Amino acid sequence: MGSSELEGNGTEEALPPPPPVIPPDVVPIRAESEQALEPVKKKTVRVPMARRGLGSKGQKIPLLTNHFKVKVSNVQDQFFHYSVALFYEDGRPVDGKGVGRKVLDRVHETYNGDLGGKNFAYDGEKSLFTVGPLPGNKLEFVVVLEDVSKDRVNGNQSPNGHGSPSESDRKRLRRQYQSKTFKVEISFAAKIPMQAIASALRGQESENSQEALRVLDIILRQHASKQFSLKQKGGRDGDNEPVEVTVYDYFVNQRHINLQYSADLPCINVGKPKRPTFFPLELCTLVSLQRYTKALSTFQRSSLVEKSRQKPHERMNVLSSALKRSNYDAEPMLRECGIAINNNFTQVDGRVLPAPKLKAGNGEDFFPRNGKWNFNNKKVAQPTKIEKWAVVNFNARCDVQSLVQNLIKCGEMKGILMKAPFDVFQEGGQLRRAPPMVRVEKMFDEIQSRLPGAPDFLLCLLPERKNCDLYGPWKKKNLSEYGIVTQCIAPTRVNDQYLTNVLLKINAKLGGLNSFLAVERSTMIPVVSKSPTLILGMDVSHGSPGQSDIPSIAAVVSSREWPLISRYRASVRTQSPKVEMIDSLYKRVENEDEGIMRELLLDFYTSSGKRKPDQIIIFRDGVSESQFNQVLNIELDQIIEACKFLDENWNPKFVVIIAQKNHHTKFFQQSSPENVPPGTIIDNRICHPKNNDFYLCAHAGMIGTTRPTHYHVLLDEVGFSADDLQELVHSLSYVYQRSTTAISVVAPICYAHLAASQVGQFMKFDDSSETSSSHGGLTSVGAPPVPQLPKLKENVCNSMFFC
Repeated sequence: MGSSELEGNGTEEALPPPPPVIPPDVVPIRAESEQALEPVKKKTVRVPMARRGLGSKGQKIPLLTNHFKVKVSNVQDQFFHYSVALFYEDGRPVDGKGVGRKVLDRVHETYNGDLGGKNFAYDGEKSLFTVGPLPGNKLEFVVVLEDVSKDRVNGNQSPNGHGSPSESDRKRLRRQYQSKTFKVEISFAAKIPMQAIASALRGQESENSQEALRVLDIILRQHASKQFSLKQKGGRDGDNEPVEVTVYDYFVNQRHINLQYSADLPCINVGKPKRPTFFPLELCTLVSLQRYTKALSTFQRSSLVEKSRQKPHERMNVLSSALKRSNYDAEPMLRECGIAINNNFTQVDGRVLPAPKLKAGNGEDFFPRNGKWNFNNKKVAQPTKIEKWAVVNFNARCDVQSLVQNLIKCGEMKGILMKAPFDVFQEGGQLRRAPPMVRVEKMFDEIQSRLPGAPDFLLCLLPERKNCDLYGPWKKKNLSEYGIVTQCIAPTRVNDQYLTNVLLKINAKLGGLNSFLAVERSTMIPVVSKSPTLILGMDVSHGSPGQSDIPSIAAVVSSREWPLISRYRASVRTQSPKVEMIDSLYKRVENEDEGIMRELLLDFYTSSGKRKPDQIIIFRDGVSESQFNQVLNIELDQIIEACKFLDENWNPKFVVIIAQKNHHTKFFQQSSPENVPPGTIIDNRICHPKNNDFYLCAHAGMIGTTRPTHYHVLLDEVGFSADDLQELVHSLSYVYQRSTTAISVVAPICYAHLAASQVGQFMKFDDSSETSSSHGGLTSVGAPPVPQLPKLKENVCNSMFFC
């Protein structure tokens, strides 16, 4: 368990925020003649806002959390930062990862006296930290590392275990134990006051705070890595005679190791391409703290999820055991720093917000219980009529006629009137092995030849539930070429709940509304209902790990038909691979804006009674704390530019909120082994001592331990109270049209993720020649243009096609 699993915070309660530091708006410029000129506007750099207060609504609940208090006593000491440079014997720089730690460990082991007996924390690359200074500002060392570990050296004995080594053995040993010489340069870089850690925990951050906390994190990670050691299993050698044998026979007959599974399994090669070294799989164990950075298969992903389904009390036990094993009190650098980590789970005061009341059809109410509701004996709020539609079957194994009849019957019960489909198009068996795009083209040829006109809707039956290769080409053909709304299903276990879920998606895609907040129609949402308000959800989807050449997909969804906050539409663009900041929110091409925001702002205007939004609330997903300032000063600037391009006198107020799910914080009830109830919110004690953040568990954790969403309010020009803003965020977890449960993060972000994922499938089988834009520029010198997504047809671009 690394330090990221143990987050420390030394504050007992939130402190009153200090006054914000605002850089000057203008700076005078003088000419060479010293004559004063007109003041020139200087760009104001936005910083995350301070907390204005704590929320008070909701039923109080005592909780425990896996944050562990950190106490810092030696605040007068200093960290010394040193730069590390590694070279081979011939002067070439060392650029391989992993070798740095081995080299620095050998330096510490060999030259401890020359280091003044100092312990150090090393980040594995170019930075080394000590408490107090080393004996000099620049130190140089030479160390030798063997290619293999010491436990494989067996004196003068032959590798086969008998007598003196033969000539061939001696040659192999010389190759096997060849050593390498490294030159190490350690140079002073900077001092970091340890006081900065204590100041940061009090909310008084300085320019050194982040660097000091980084040092502490490196110390904790280094300590955690020392708790684990590498394990390979040995055995006795066989005869002297060199013979050629299989790996299996060698380990069974000569090493006398019983292998149960390896006769027909592949081996692991731990050697080099020209000098392979093979081991049976079952004799190898995984070393802890190693990340697998490639994409997982569907089976691997499901297995990983299954293994991680620990109930709250099980997870608490695992964390407690891991903390005891970590034995942080034994870490010498922590002792030198005067840092102590409490072993007890931190107690926090949470609140449970009441679930919002929802509206169904015929004016009926939903009163969600435990974050859930259902459509038993109820109709959807705004149903659609489905008249011109057909079924397409790509060889899914099901009774299509029965499925259609049950879908129509279930729709009637929910208020969705579906006529009988015009036809069922069955793919010919000879096409099953054809490429996906060919299968889709052939199917559309069949549809065009038999349908009297374009259908309003197509139900597509796929043969595979997940990762079906037909999905992307099918969606692209429907949405970008024909403007047809489509729903894909892979029917396996069909029951009333399954059909209801399918109908909820279909109804939302075709312009209906399944349920909405009661306060939407009564215009009783605090702040939002009083003035035209646009709500945005923003996300960027990247290619799978290891796919560095796949364009990233940026998606922004926007609310429409104010005062509603339950209807959305999406705009999607490609951008350079692995780039997190959205670069096409405002995109000036000649005298036009071709960016994302223009179309969203115009849609809000036309769908909301020709009113421009006075307030724009932005929910941003997928960014780390180091990127907060970029969201505030790059992405927000683009949005403002887009507004100014439409009307230079338009000055809407902005709210910017980051949602994070990629963290380790968990909450546990003190008096119950169950998950925390839905609506649980925490905005004290473990939250930032100054900035405006809070944790929300809006959903009911049915499997495993609930992971809260960590919301960071970076900007609030509107002036929400803590309670009003927290209730708005909570309510937005109940407007997700695809389900009848509260979701873990606000619906606009979920929709943005869906839109990016679905439209990203368009490009899966395309080459750049088919998708490149005519005006796509180079991403960098010599780099090819980023392939552009095809535009959606006008009749579906304003729909919730992604739902």
